[in-house]
Amino acid sequence: MRHAGQAAEEAVGAVAAGTAAPALVRDPKNAHDPNAVAVHLDHGSGPGERFGWIAADEVIDIAEVLDSGGRIGAKWIAVGRRNGEFWARIAVKERP
Repeated sequence: MRHAGQAAEEAVGAVAAGTAAPALVRDPKNAHDPNAVAVHLDHGSGPGERFGWIAADEVIDIAEVLDSGGRIGAKWIAVGRRNGEFWARIAVKERP
């Protein structure tokens, strides 16, 4: 996922410091992808600001689990900056 701007720089700082976990938020009304799942920053009180989106070619299974009432945990694997944009990789796992 990619994100640009001052908000992204602050978000990446929070991720690197371990003060924000990824929270997956379903967005079925998204105009670009009805399977959209956003990644928000969770500073301990639930989803906060949006960091980015899970790529459309990777999101279908995640959307189906969330739509069926399932839960998916996520954790940061890596964050970085390339060509002026911040990026992140997350690992996801269905929770019981």
